[in-house]
Amino acid sequence: MSGRGRRLAGLVRLGVHRTVARTTRSRQVAFAAVGVALAVMLVVTVGGVALALASGSAVGGDVDYRIVPAASSVESIAVRVGGPKLGGVHGTTAELAEDPRIEYVTPIDFQVLRLSNPATGRAEYVLVAGVIPERGASVGGLSLSALRPGDPHYANGSFDGEWTGEVVVSEAAGRLLDATPGTSLRIEAAPGRPFTVVGREEATLSSGIGSVPVAVVHLAELQAITGGTVADQADQILVRTDDPSVRRDVERLYPRTEVVTAGDLSGELSRSSLPLAVAVTALVTALTVGTLLVGTTMGLATVDDRRSLATFAAVGFSERSRVLLVLVEVLSTAVLGGVGGVALGVGGIALTNAASRRYVGAPVASVDARLLVAGVVVSVLIGLFAAVYPLWLSRRTPVVEVLES
Repeated sequence: MSGRGRRLAGLVRLGVHRTVARTTRSRQVAFAAVGVALAVMLVVTVGGVALALASGSAVGGDVDYRIVPAASSVESIAVRVGGPKLGGVHGTTAELAEDPRIEYVTPIDFQVLRLSNPATGRAEYVLVAGVIPERGASVGGLSLSALRPGDPHYANGSFDGEWTGEVVVSEAAGRLLDATPGTSLRIEAAPGRPFTVVGREEATLSSGIGSVPVAVVHLAELQAITGGTVADQADQILVRTDDPSVRRDVERLYPRTEVVTAGDLSGELSRSSLPLAVAVTALVTALTVGTLLVGTTMGLATVDDRRSLATFAAVGFSERSRVLLVLVEVLSTAVLGGVGGVALGVGGIALTNAASRRYVGAPVASVDARLLVAGVVVSVLIGLFAAVYPLWLSRRTPVVEVLES
């Protein structure tokens, strides 16, 4: 190694050694390291949520095509509440069901309703899906086998047929409502129409934000509660088939609609700007807050350490060497805080998932090696941006005045 390289290595070692020593005795340096740690923790934790968003799947179930209103955005196709709806869905479903190429077809309507368990007094908002059940079929990852096949209350359009009052709840909804098979539930929008739990399934409905509490009922009964009987409305029509030629016929059923496949949805959701927006927001916030915090605190630490810098100048350290020494100290502080922030971020993901398991039944964030590397890279960037102010102060240190004071 050349003499210049040895001097550079020596300055780096000295800067790192001074950083470690000053972290325990300088409140400014310790505060700067903590600030970087918190900023990096934000990046790692929110990044874990963004990764889960990017990898989240759409509505599960044994269907290959979905007929949705053309005005829908891709992100709202999986779970739409209150958006444009399809009309005359029972008739369209019956027409499709006559096609021998189609294995199973059902409309599906989503409503967020408040369900209560009169026996325990527990009440929670649940995503209620109205479907036309069939043995062996599933929607949203929930088996429909426990529901009576068909839609008795529809009664050929009169909506005065038998009221089954059957509901299948997901494991998450069951835990929130303390509901098991046989439990009587009430929907607050229709207190006079009780429902009985006929199945509690270990399954989820994923829409990019993790699992949510889900209940599945007969479509006509949900329409009767929510006012969807007038136009026989639903959000989607789900079609299961192994024959790709079905798509052309399905596309002709409704004007101003789209037919999408499960592959289309998963690909579009993975390319959605939402995960990127979440990650970029966290990154910009962490860089901005971290830079301002570290720049200010390390600037104060540099002012407090003027005598040491003046001493280095007196013993022959050039201005360039002193500037490099300060830069190494700022970067060392940032990286030290970054390593701690990565550990805190992993813990933050664990706490986030623990909370989500309790309230929605499944994790909503994931740990990835890329997040750990990103955390360290962010800490280095914070150090580089924040070093401008301490470097400026170090160059303005009056050596003679400091030594004489």
